[in-house]
Amino acid sequence: MDSQRTNGENNFGTDRSAISFLDWKNFFSEISIEGIRYVIKPGVHISRRIFWFILIILSFGFLLFQIQSRFAYYKSRPTRVDISFIRNETLRFPTITICNSNYINLTRTKEFGITDIVRELNSENPNFSFVEKAFKENPNVNLNEIHDYLSMDVARQIITCSFSGKPCSASDFTIVQTSAGKCFQFNTKTQGYMVNEPGLKFGFNIKLYADEKNYLFTSWNSVGYRILLHDELAKPDVDVFGFIIGVGALTSVSIKLNKFIRLPQPYGECNDSKNYRYDACIEQCKAKFIVKSCKCVPLWYSAESTVCDPLRVSVCALPKMQEYYLTNQQSKCSCKSQCHDLNYDYSLSSSRFSKIDKNIMATSTGMTVKEVEDNIVSLNIHFSSLEYQKIEIKKAYPILALFSDIGGAFGLFLGSTIITFIEIADWLLLNTMIICKRYYSRQKANILKVKPSDNADS
Repeated sequence: MDSQRTNGENNFGTDRSAISFLDWKNFFSEISIEGIRYVIKPGVHISRRIFWFILIILSFGFLLFQIQSRFAYYKSRPTRVDISFIRNETLRFPTITICNSNYINLTRTKEFGITDIVRELNSENPNFSFVEKAFKENPNVNLNEIHDYLSMDVARQIITCSFSGKPCSASDFTIVQTSAGKCFQFNTKTQGYMVNEPGLKFGFNIKLYADEKNYLFTSWNSVGYRILLHDELAKPDVDVFGFIIGVGALTSVSIKLNKFIRLPQPYGECNDSKNYRYDACIEQCKAKFIVKSCKCVPLWYSAESTVCDPLRVSVCALPKMQEYYLTNQQSKCSCKSQCHDLNYDYSLSSSRFSKIDKNIMATSTGMTVKEVEDNIVSLNIHFSSLEYQKIEIKKAYPILALFSDIGGAFGLFLGSTIITFIEIADWLLLNTMIICKRYYSRQKANILKVKPSDNADS
């Protein structure tokens, strides 16, 4: 037994000494790390060894610092903004939402005997006791049910209409309820009109009849229309984003398309869903805020909730909408921007109708020249160019750039590459495998030698 242990110990000693065949000094003298040969090469003066050793250690420290810095920058997910101008053969025309400044027809309120009620409800400081009393005296009147009838008639408002020289009519418009009342839209999602030429002749032209004599009150203290240009899936917030055009004049609107492309997480905070719209999300947020206090929402909200009667709109819903903006409730909504968004920049120009044009319109419509001046709006919307602006947020530091910087740091501080350290890792792994293999071989040999000796003793 003692002799066998001695042999085992000798074998173990042989295993340890056998590692020398790997020749680590020779390995490190040949590896591509600048200066390391002066540390391990025989015959180099001790002062030079120390100098090169310190230099390599410092360089290695700077290397680690640079690697940590690059990884930290990569983890911060930096972005950049690329702006490009792209010319297309065709561009999709925007959806146009058109709202009359007056959205309640005076003549029709007189039919129901509710003119005073409606006027009071929409005044700046409504007398709610008067309104409540009036509703009690007229129990059969439900303003929500007759709202559509009380609104300005769409077909009556459209005198002439054309798109790219082709005539259109009231049937080409879609009715939509907004905070500005009953409006109508051209070029909705189902229509998808495209433009292949810029200029006035290839745009949208319409003449509208404002019908001032039936104005009960106006949202913007003017006679005319409010117009909004937007993406076909967007919720039209005419009160916030629309522009006003007046009667007795031609208004020309020159538009340019902007495309925004944002990055989702972890690089940004946008929603990549195809049917998601930021303004629809904000509308839902507003509706929830109103419902919380009023238990209902105004007619123009698409939220699944009870529709407020006109009195409740004036008493509760409208004040809550004011509170929503004044207390910055929007910041509490979890609405993200769209990852893909369209926006239309526009510039307006207008000119009064000439006497000749007024006479022609008066003859064709059966109006007087005075009625033309006071009621007719002419609108042209066209692309100024088929070139659009693309604003895209991109990754400023992709993973390839990270590896390039790390590789550059290896070369700068140690005169090596990432492959050098893969080579070192490979050498260490190979050494570990050899040591383990020799160790287990020795253990197995010892077990085989011990067993016959135990049998002999028995």
